[in-house]
Amino acid sequence: MKFFEQLEIRYNAKRKLEEIESQKAIELAEIEHMKVSQLQNNTESITKIHQHVSDSLLGFTKENTTKTHVSSLESDRE
Repeated sequence: MKFFEQLEIRYNAKRKLEEIESQKAIELAEIEHMKVSQLQNNTESITKIHQHVSDSLLGFTKENTTKTHVSSLESDRE
């Protein structure tokens, strides 16, 4: 009888260990998924910021080019 009790204890312990390892793997996968999502969000934010800066710089450049052109035309009239 002792042999079967020990066998059952070992079996249950092994099953519990497998369950714990499986849970750890699931948690690690969830953490990796969160990291990927966070990286995607950060990339999207950086892209939006870059686009905003580029648009602002383009607007500033166009504005100054227009002012310079108008000033040049006014100088030519004089």
